[in-house]
Amino acid sequence: MLRFFQRLSQSCALRSFIGLLLTSALLLSLPAQAENEPVEPLPVTLPASHPPLDPTGGGYVGAQSCVGCHCAEYQAWHGSQYAQAMQARHGTDRAR
Repeated sequence: MLRFFQRLSQSCALRSFIGLLLTSALLLSLPAQAENEPVEPLPVTLPASHPPLDPTGGGYVGAQSCVGCHCAEYQAWHGSQYAQAMQARHGTDRAR
C-alpha cells in the first residue's frame, strides 16, 4: 500500500491538483485580509420615558357613546375583562 501512495504522489495529476488547490486557497484568502474601516453604529436616541396616554384626548368619545347603536355588543363587552382593561389606573404608579 505504501508503494501505491508513493506512485500516486509522484504523478503529474496529483501535483497539478495540489497546485490548483493551494492557488485557490490563496486567492480565496485575499479578500478576507483586506483592511476595511470599522463602521460607526448609528446613534440611537430613545426618550427618557413615554408620555402617559390620555384616553379622553385625541378624539376618544368613550364607550357610552356606542350604546345607542350597539346595545347588545356594549352589554357583552361591559361585563368583560376587556372593559376592565381599558380603565385608567388610579392610586398607583406601579405596574401590576
